[in-house]
Amino acid sequence: MNSSVKINVKNFKAWSQSESKKIYEERFDYPTSLIQVSEIEAELVAGYFYEQCYVEEATKVQNGHGNANFIIKSEMHKDYKTKSFLRIYSFGIEAAKREIAVMEIARESGVRVPKLYDLIEDAGGRVAGLFEYIEGSTLGELLLSKEFSPLECKEIFRSLGKQVAATHKIVFRNSGLFNASAKIDMVFEQPANEARNRITTLLEDNAGRRLGNHKERLIELVDKNWSIAAQSYAKICSMNAARLVHGDLNPSNILIDRDNKVYLTDWEYSFAGNSLTDLGSLFRFEEDFTEEQYSSFIEGYKSQGLELPLTWRAAAKLLEVANLCMFLNSEEELEKTHRTAREQILSTIIWFSQRESSE
Repeated sequence: MNSSVKINVKNFKAWSQSESKKIYEERFDYPTSLIQVSEIEAELVAGYFYEQCYVEEATKVQNGHGNANFIIKSEMHKDYKTKSFLRIYSFGIEAAKREIAVMEIARESGVRVPKLYDLIEDAGGRVAGLFEYIEGSTLGELLLSKEFSPLECKEIFRSLGKQVAATHKIVFRNSGLFNASAKIDMVFEQPANEARNRITTLLEDNAGRRLGNHKERLIELVDKNWSIAAQSYAKICSMNAARLVHGDLNPSNILIDRDNKVYLTDWEYSFAGNSLTDLGSLFRFEEDFTEEQYSSFIEGYKSQGLELPLTWRAAAKLLEVANLCMFLNSEEELEKTHRTAREQILSTIIWFSQRESSE
């Protein structure tokens, strides 16, 4: 990487964080059922890690739908830096151990992930992990930056492609969900159709009701085109080699440090299966990306020896429909989240219609 190409984080970080939060809140609601942790409580939780050291400040990190995250400032500790990242888990110790175990597998395979300092099962009644703090910005913030030059774009997206490929090169014998030791303990019986079966189930529930007139159009789309996703699974996961899938690879879970190194964070939804799921999540909002960014990402991805099916975009969009239906299926009425999911599903229907017309 050209060492002269550096993101000047301080110049735009506050602005880009504010803009990123604004755009996020235009697209999504924060469910009231989320774990509620104040900054004062976070300081007390952090004290369990820092022991006798003074915890100066806990700053909440926005844009999360699950765990509560904070940036911690403190006195120097023998094992930790003065700035760290505190993650308070909403789904208990097993979920925390699962995420951390998967992150360690990824790290050992060359994927950049934040280093875990310690995990405490009972930090004032909370399950919490303390991680190294990566100084930089999320990809979502950088996409909004006025200083995001074409050269920076090319290098960052190429590096991102390499990191995602390093993740997808990690293989497992079966597709399925991980346990706390990152072993597959729930095998998908129909791995090529797992996302399709999930879509069918969700459309029979709240997701179908909230889709209204678009429900039947979506069912028709999935029935007509799912062979594309199934064939991609057969190609990508051949020879009993299910791929490690991050599971929530959206731009807010991708960190770029001051040297333009890419880190992948928030592995709580990871599983083994069709790696194109991650590309569907990453490029969920196509309008946020340019064709140059797409091509730089693919260039970096393929440089690691992984190939993509010619129909990868179509397969990724089909797999992403399952995530969009999950958004629609919440028990809670989330006006913005549901509107965004409906719009993205309609956009997918139109995209496939145009694709068919052009063939």
